[in-house]
Amino acid sequence: MDSLESKVSIVTGAGSGIGRAISLRLANEGSTVVIVDINRASGIETVRQIQNLGQRAEFCFADMSNESDVRKMIAFTVQQFNGFDILVNNAGIAPEPYYPSAKPTHWSRTIKVNLIGTMLAIHFGIDVLASRGGGSIVNIS
Repeated sequence: MDSLESKVSIVTGAGSGIGRAISLRLANEGSTVVIVDINRASGIETVRQIQNLGQRAEFCFADMSNESDVRKMIAFTVQQFNGFDILVNNAGIAPEPYYPSAKPTHWSRTIKVNLIGTMLAIHFGIDVLASRGGGSIVNIS
């Protein structure tokens, strides 16, 4: 991996699991990381772990199924860091019961978080990436 010094990354679903691991790796490589999660306590814990590595991180609450929250996530990152270079769409859910057994209201939330949230982040973030000369988008599924 090339050095990520002076790069800013957004990682959604970064409060635990794969998202936390990705965030820690990006920080270890020198990136500033915006930790995005629906769980404040978990997200703040990831920030603490990154700060313990001597790197910079900030927490941003966002429900990726909510267009307003995704807009705020992008705006927060632009306000705090003048943009970003890497977007990792990692947030996802897979609660039981599963489709087709589940009612539409249940599985529609999964689609909103896993698909629509990813699309919203790309939609609202692509111009920011372009304004910095390009960047990387990683979608985890």
